[in-house]
Amino acid sequence: MNIIFFDILMPDNPENLFLPEWFPANFSEDEKSLMWRWESGHNIMPITPLSSDISAISTSKGIDDANSYFGLETKSQKKIINGYTYFASNSQPNDNKKLNHSYCENLDYKWKNDFLPKIINDLELMKQKLESIHDWELSKNIINEMLELNKNHWYIHMLIVIPLHQYTEEFFNYLKTFRPDLELTDLYNLFKGIKNKTIEIDQNLYNLKIKYDSKYSLDKDELLSDIESFNKSYGYRLVGFDLSDEIWINDPQIVFNLIKNLPINVFKKKVSNVDDTEKVIDLDTIISDLESENEKNQIKSMYSVLHKIWYLKEDHSFY
Repeated sequence: MNIIFFDILMPDNPENLFLPEWFPANFSEDEKSLMWRWESGHNIMPITPLSSDISAISTSKGIDDANSYFGLETKSQKKIINGYTYFASNSQPNDNKKLNHSYCENLDYKWKNDFLPKIINDLELMKQKLESIHDWELSKNIINEMLELNKNHWYIHMLIVIPLHQYTEEFFNYLKTFRPDLELTDLYNLFKGIKNKTIEIDQNLYNLKIKYDSKYSLDKDELLSDIESFNKSYGYRLVGFDLSDEIWINDPQIVFNLIKNLPINVFKKKVSNVDDTEKVIDLDTIISDLESENEKNQIKSMYSVLHKIWYLKEDHSFY
């Protein structure tokens, strides 16, 4: 029975909880008082046992370590129901704004000089170790090393995501005190066109699309060479979010299908965002009616910090 339960809201009195016999999950007494929500952002499709197990023994530990680093009290609980992921969370936010601000102000430097070099070095090490596997005992040791690296990378991942999201939310809420009609899309328009890995990938796919759409005859060797070159730079990414999904470099057909089947207008629209200077609302418009110089300077200061690290919303997940 393949059913998605979007939200599972427990009654105020857990004793009144009724679930039919066919319901594919059991809840402890403590769990019966929680609100369970389908995590549709990353797990829109059912996950495999492989992903679920690795998440439990590796990924989630890295996330918990990052929460501890920022003083967050992590009480998130997870359930897999019909393969879909559900969370019940009551984590408490970090109220130390000076720590968050200082951290975000230095996040670009820390990413470029600490986090990113470590990730790149680890990934290269992982590739070398995978190529060196020649017996079962060695493979077990290497798998354990991989799980440890995975935990560490998720730790780094969350050291980027948590403060970046908190700072973005704080900036948005601060702007809304002066512009109550401000929408989240307006906030994102303030940072539209900032270069990142996603835009870089789209640009390179667009270039390949232009190149091969303009050819009257197809040179297969040249096409395969171009796709291979593209995948060496951008091919280590999952098609989906499950560990069983293919990555581009293992299946060149994925990139070929993107070039062949996606209408050029789709590529053009993505790439045009880079040069699009027309914004629904800009920073000057937001602060134009403010009389307080302190408020203006505060907005400019927070905007400057976010503008410098906004690319990390995409780049942190590329690696």
